[in-house]
Amino acid sequence: PIESIFQKRSKGVVLFSLGSVTATEQMSHALKTHIIRSLAFHQEYEFIWKANFTQSEMQLLKEAPNVHVQEWVDQRAILAQRRLRLFISHCGYNSIQECAYAGKPILCIPLFFDQFYQYLQTRQFGMSGRHVDMNALKRGEWDFREALDDMLGEEEYTKKAELLGQKMRQRPFSAKERLVR
Repeated sequence: PIESIFQKRSKGVVLFSLGSVTATEQMSHALKTHIIRSLAFHQEYEFIWKANFTQSEMQLLKEAPNVHVQEWVDQRAILAQRRLRLFISHCGYNSIQECAYAGKPILCIPLFFDQFYQYLQTRQFGMSGRHVDMNALKRGEWDFREALDDMLGEEEYTKKAELLGQKMRQRPFSAKERLVR
């Protein structure tokens, strides 16, 4: 169960999801290996990765006890967890909104269309300072590992994301009052 993951490590949990459209089962073995090695390197954190793995690919996780692959996650519920330290996302519109509302920093891996623009918005609001190019990730894990180091090590992203979340949750007028105005 996911609840037990939140109780394991002292530094917290990271959620990694590339959305519901991205076919993670079609990712190459090499790409999955790069990602797992980067996540496993940060042993002081637990990682929940929403992805589809075959039985043979699950063997990759033997050397990464801090990486937990789930076929489905309740993203909003996980983002609301106090011990969640970072959200790694494709920067889809709903993911950005849910992350901002929860007040969590985000590491972006934009894949197509509007996701690149939405990454720039996360930078503008200070909830992200880095993105990882999927093509670079396919060539090796170093950019991803460095981006994780930066995002997990810099408290400024967390502070700015928390402030944005507070602002989003504080609504001076109800929906009815806004409609009538």
